[in-house]
Amino acid sequence: MVYVLVNVGELPSTAILSTRVLGVATFAGFLVMLVARREERAAGSDGPGVQQSGFGRGYWTVVIIEVIALFGGLRVINGPMDIPEASVGWVSLVVGLHFGALAAVWRNPLVRWLGAVIAVCGAIGVILVIAGTPEAAITVVAGVVPAFILLGTGWWFVLGRGTRHSDQAATP
Repeated sequence: MVYVLVNVGELPSTAILSTRVLGVATFAGFLVMLVARREERAAGSDGPGVQQSGFGRGYWTVVIIEVIALFGGLRVINGPMDIPEASVGWVSLVVGLHFGALAAVWRNPLVRWLGAVIAVCGAIGVILVIAGTPEAAITVVAGVVPAFILLGTGWWFVLGRGTRHSDQAATP
């Protein structure tokens, strides 16, 4: 949802409100479904500790690397390179790579596809910056599209259509 709220600023004013409302509604619905599914699983579980959380050492290693890459890259993009409009593309590229690495940790091919699509959106966003494309197009490709891909994938998991490891990646 943050992707949507942050990245719609360059859209025409009529599209900003409708895109934000759609993003917030989609996220709110996702949270309601997530809570309902977790309550269903808790009521039907065989006791505590049956499901693994998926947030162990591998997860935290990926997150630490992501934070370093994210802020290190942003520092270079906004500093020596002086192309701050590439920031949204860089963020999506790093977030996509983060999901790619998590796919290996969680052994979940859907998360790998999620990461690949978001990384490609980010890379295209950076390329659009270099090509001199208007900022609105960059934020849509590298920010808004990945936002709705993340929200859609979250819905896919919460509805139980991910793989057997769906509990581990239910919160994008």
